[in-house]
Amino acid sequence: MRKEVKTGILVIVAIALFVFGFNFLKGRSIFKTQRTFYAIYNNIDGLTTSNPVFVNGMSVGHVTKIELLPGKTGDIMVTFTVDHQELQIPVKSTAKIASMDLLGSKSIEIILGHADEFYQSGDTLRSSVQVSLTEEVNRQVAPLKLKAESLISSVDSVMTIVQTVLNKETISNLASSFESLNKTMSSLEKTAYRLDTVVGEEKSRINSIMANMESITNNFRDNNAQLSRIITNMGSITDSLAKANIASTINNADLALAQAKNILDKINRGEGSMGMLINNNELYKNLEKSSAEMEKLIIDMRSNPHRYLHFSLIGGKNKANKE
Repeated sequence: MRKEVKTGILVIVAIALFVFGFNFLKGRSIFKTQRTFYAIYNNIDGLTTSNPVFVNGMSVGHVTKIELLPGKTGDIMVTFTVDHQELQIPVKSTAKIASMDLLGSKSIEIILGHADEFYQSGDTLRSSVQVSLTEEVNRQVAPLKLKAESLISSVDSVMTIVQTVLNKETISNLASSFESLNKTMSSLEKTAYRLDTVVGEEKSRINSIMANMESITNNFRDNNAQLSRIITNMGSITDSLAKANIASTINNADLALAQAKNILDKINRGEGSMGMLINNNELYKNLEKSSAEMEKLIIDMRSNPHRYLHFSLIGGKNKANKE
């Protein structure tokens, strides 16, 4: 065999091996019939060619081409293949770009819909993009970030107020206040000690008082029926007083007091015998003089009764002589 023929055969084999290896490394199978599908995205979130295509977690193909569509929309068309001929993709299915791991590797996950019709090779599927882990973390952390910023702002305001308030004068006043508080606590401690001493000294007396209180309580308990009757009687008396004609009695008393006041006023003005007797000094002196003379007369009658009785006796004697 010629040397040129051998060389040609080797070149062809090398090219075939290169094509096979290149397709193998890119996930392509040259022995399987592939179907091609399309999906249009406004953001592919880092998807690249050769990224796998999954259905229910099973790899069924790979991304073959990514290109920017002409125009100002900025939409991106992704071309991917499906190697399994037996896989039927319903019309309402969605090609969603999803994350494969925490490192951010991307893939296309076909979410199978429910329909009686199926996509054919060359059709364009619905598209969607799964929220990335970074975006999800940012979405969860954003409220915490806002709260932390608000808290930091509040702490900063508090620190400003504290620095403004806690000047030298305030610190000095606080020191004085703490010193006064310490003295007060010491005084309270001494007072408590004295109180304990007094209580200890008067313990027997306190016990006696408590015993008396207990005795009084027992008496109340033992005489509960009598106390109830007394309270009932007091209630009856109160009801009787409430039902009595107190107003009429008070009016009569007021009238009697008014009349007595009228009499006293007349006496003070010197009206009537009592008024003249009290207010007329001349009448009082005459009465006093008459009383004194009457007293002298009585004394004289007791001392010299013959002065007042001999006329009667003489008259009696003459009458007897005449008889």
